[in-house]
Amino acid sequence: FFLPYVSSVDASFYYIVTEFGADKPEVYLYLIFPISGAILILQGLTGALPKVLVGIFKILPLLVLILLIVGATQADSNFSFMGNDVGTIMKNIGIGLYMTVIGTILMLFFRTTKIKV
Repeated sequence: FFLPYVSSVDASFYYIVTEFGADKPEVYLYLIFPISGAILILQGLTGALPKVLVGIFKILPLLVLILLIVGATQADSNFSFMGNDVGTIMKNIGIGLYMTVIGTILMLFFRTTKIKV
């Protein structure tokens, strides 16, 4: 969430939400990634949440990520990121996007029961 998504500028999802949230409320969808991660960590520590809720927060980030990818790859799409087209974005992807994709995939394999130590 705080790592740069575009390597040429210091633009993380945190930056996008804080800078563009007032003008473009759809950027608040990006908050699903850290919120889901926090809920899964809470579940791992306490085991207090219902399995249905945990299941929703395991799948929701994947759905948002798929929607972002589909939106970015549409040929007739006006999808852009900070004024750059998709081709420019693909050349300048930073570590934050890779970490989000890996984290979202790993969330799918999270155990929904409390881990006993």
